[in-house]
Amino acid sequence: MKSRQSKFNFVDRGYKDNLILIPGWATDYRIFGTLDLKYNYLLPTEVYPFSFNNELIKFLKESFLNRISLFGWSLGGFLAQDFALNNPEMVDELILLGIRSKYEHKFLDEIESQLLKNKKAFLYKF
Repeated sequence: MKSRQSKFNFVDRGYKDNLILIPGWATDYRIFGTLDLKYNYLLPTEVYPFSFNNELIKFLKESFLNRISLFGWSLGGFLAQDFALNNPEMVDELILLGIRSKYEHKFLDEIESQLLKNKKAFLYKF
């Protein structure tokens, strides 16, 4: 069985600095489509949390990118944080949005209830 690997696309926008935009669960890089930040973008086109760090390091080395800034939203924030903790020498900035330190059981129970009630409707609003 072939292992799943995270994949990346570099978008040279003519800037000096590089920013990886890491989306949250149930989204992809297109969620950042309206951003216009003064960076070149590194877009994860496929995200697999268990291979993310290793595949990102591999991509950065192959692309001769020594340092990057990380922008993580939701689950992407956790991936960005993990990468920064394990590779601080490769990180210029860390921007985290929409992450929680922990989820209360009551909140998780409500999500489970809503999923069981109408999964499609809940995920549409999520």
